[in-house]
Amino acid sequence: MLPGAAPVDGATHLRDYKIKETKKSCDGGASYAPCAADSDCPGGTCAKTPKHEKQPLLAVQNALGITVVSTKKVVGLMAATATSGAGPVDSPGVTNVDTYKCYGVKLVKKVCVRDPATACKSTTDCGLGGIDGPCLTRFPKALAKLLDDVYTVGDKAFQLKAPKRLCLATAIDGVAPQHPGAHFLCYGAKPLKKACDETTAIPGRKCRDEEDCAIYFNPAGECALQPKTVVAPGLYAANLLGRERVDPKREKEVCFPSLLL
Repeated sequence: MLPGAAPVDGATHLRDYKIKETKKSCDGGASYAPCAADSDCPGGTCAKTPKHEKQPLLAVQNALGITVVSTKKVVGLMAATATSGAGPVDSPGVTNVDTYKCYGVKLVKKVCVRDPATACKSTTDCGLGGIDGPCLTRFPKALAKLLDDVYTVGDKAFQLKAPKRLCLATAIDGVAPQHPGAHFLCYGAKPLKKACDETTAIPGRKCRDEEDCAIYFNPAGECALQPKTVVAPGLYAANLLGRERVDPKREKEVCFPSLLL
């Protein structure tokens, strides 16, 4: 979470699974499993699974601003999950956290973010006074944020990379999501060794010394070593897919709550 912003449900997390669309699946009855023939589907029929129709221009808004992406194939599922380091835990049951289906995405460049159908070379190409801009030419190389979670002692700085996945609130086994308009856009993330602290005008920015943290009339703040993330092995997790024991590793992705425009 961002500094000062409390999560909606701090006790429930999202467990990420890789998934793959099947060519055929049971369309009803006692099973929604992959199939080859109707005999594999008691009470239902074996039908072709609808393919994902790729979206070439999706404008997505979150705390980082507006980004335009194109979708690729389905790559993952994020399920509401309860965790414990002490021993086996029960599934969270009724919770305010939805299930999300994730699609690989590619950043769309040289388009006006408020009018993605309009190509541009600069913001001046995006309507009168750039009203439909800005013109997205590339993902910012120096974009960094201070983040905090249960595995970090204090805020920790991450350099963010171009978006990798768009995770949409989704129905599962016919149960509709509670928040159908709330999604996640996930970015590649690299922990920084040193970053400007919150006393500077540019908290989270990568730095080598205090001079890198000075901007305009703000005095140079501290270029601070970032806390290490300490994740103990043997984390127990449970969700609608069952129970498991996992060993968390390093951070590699950050997902921001997002809206489709």
